[in-house]
Amino acid sequence: LTGYTRSEAQQLVLAAGGRVLNYCSSAVTLLVAGVIDKGLFEPPTTHKLTWALTHEIKIIGEAEFKRLIQNSY
Repeated sequence: LTGYTRSEAQQLVLAAGGRVLNYCSSAVTLLVAGVIDKGLFEPPTTHKLTWALTHEIKIIGEAEFKRLIQNSY
């Protein structure tokens, strides 16, 4: 993400009532990936992106993350 550090983004999620996991798990329902907003969504290059795609987890970019956080307050 460009607008937040990882720690800041995690704190925003927690403040909005979400949970933050730093690993792939069946408890994951959403993955935030900054590369989507940059137009770099090519074949996934990270384990988390590949895992999310194969488990049909919703993947969003920074712009949608900001909207979700703003709408939670």
